[in-house]
Amino acid sequence: MINSVKKVILVFGGSGLLGVHCHHLLKHNFELILTYNSNQIPSDNYVFFNALNSSLELDRLLVKYRPDIIINALGFVTVDGCETSPEIADRLNVGFVKDLVISLKNNNLDGVHLIQISSDSVYGQKKDNNIQPWTEMDPLEPMSVYANTKMKSEAEAFNHSGPVSVLRVAFYGINPYSKDSLLWFIIENAINNKKIDGWQNIYFSPISAIAFVEKIQLIIENTITGTFNIGCSDSCNKFEFIEAVFEGIGHKGEINPVSNNSFKGPIIRPEYSVLDSKKLSAIIPLELGWRKDLNRYLKIKKTMKITYKNL
Repeated sequence: MINSVKKVILVFGGSGLLGVHCHHLLKHNFELILTYNSNQIPSDNYVFFNALNSSLELDRLLVKYRPDIIINALGFVTVDGCETSPEIADRLNVGFVKDLVISLKNNNLDGVHLIQISSDSVYGQKKDNNIQPWTEMDPLEPMSVYANTKMKSEAEAFNHSGPVSVLRVAFYGINPYSKDSLLWFIIENAINNKKIDGWQNIYFSPISAIAFVEKIQLIIENTITGTFNIGCSDSCNKFEFIEAVFEGIGHKGEINPVSNNSFKGPIIRPEYSVLDSKKLSAIIPLELGWRKDLNRYLKIKKTMKITYKNL
């Protein structure tokens, strides 16, 4: 049991990319408890938790720490992996959220603020030539197992009787305990002078994990609830993003321009995932261009020690 005047935040998936940034940015203002599974973290406020185990383990965790806020960043987030292992994707991305909501109710934690991390991929593919950023009112037509489970997880989260915030986002960064991230993949290829594919027809609204957690803190402090898109104020394609990373780290890498026309196999990633974040930006400051955000992240990641351990 934690005895603190600070609010207690429990982060599920605390050893993942988002969890690591939550640890660095939120630990000064909140009592922070984070879970890990495969990536053990050398820190006292990390606790082992396996979401595939029985709900009794989940009950024990909630009873012990009795959080005020839960950030659920736990899940199976590999798009291709979800296609090959849909049962695991459903268990981790949907079943766990269902169990969490039930456990909160059973342990008299109805007032907990549940923040469910979702994805920009839930919207699916644009069907007309009038390309406009996705709004929270647009219909959801996910194209992949991953996107479908994230959509279902949103519905499960809203079964919670307390405050709920569902955040649709495409965030990036470096996890010091894993190489499984877009940004590290780009940096590693640049350092090793390897050619990398840059998708010219896939557009998105990337936001750094640092900027994202900063917005999460504002959502917590202001108890902002509902479904929100969170992204930068402008957008880019994957080719432009890779090019900007190369420039930001001072490495001249070779980028191979590609499009879905050169991809063989089923298309499970939408070409257009640009988000309209005006709904949230009307409540809290959100305006931030993706290039400025990226350059800021690349400059401060070393001071935060968020750098892959072999970099």
